[in-house]
Amino acid sequence: MSDIGASAGDADPGELDAKDWIKRLDMSPSGVGGWFAPAMVSDENIAGSALPPRFGGGDHSLYSSNWYLLEAGEVLQLHTLKQDELWFFHLGTPIRLHVFSQEDGYSETGFGPDPEAGQILHGAAPHSTWFGAELAGPGFALVSCSLSPGYESADSAKPTEEEIGALVSEFPGQAELIRRLAGG
Repeated sequence: MSDIGASAGDADPGELDAKDWIKRLDMSPSGVGGWFAPAMVSDENIAGSALPPRFGGGDHSLYSSNWYLLEAGEVLQLHTLKQDELWFFHLGTPIRLHVFSQEDGYSETGFGPDPEAGQILHGAAPHSTWFGAELAGPGFALVSCSLSPGYESADSAKPTEEEIGALVSEFPGQAELIRRLAGG
């Protein structure tokens, strides 16, 4: 488990930069943009037979959580998960989460420390939607994400070219954003 309170000299946590947090939390490239480190995983499992069919019958831990860091110029690329992903803003630049849902349409959620600017400290990327994120300004953002049941690599998928085309057709007003979040 990573310890956000671990000592890094006499530095005030608010004064640490992205590289300091990446090192402190032992983060690695996430594979979908930004940096990732596991934080906690339940020591209990839930039987695959008790999960919705979209999980394919495999057992999962009850929950998992991770650290995620995004720097200016990077995006969290579009991907989907089989479970809801709860996001918790910790520090840095506000971050925009973009969600594309067949049921609910397109939505943008701003995570950050300023409620007067419409920012919130926590929210969710619903399961079975396409989502990605970007910073609202320069710098970096540090968030944590929690999933229940716990994350397994088979729970995540990136869109195919055909799926990107379908998203652009369904959400033409966000075509440029979709292409940017898809890495193109």
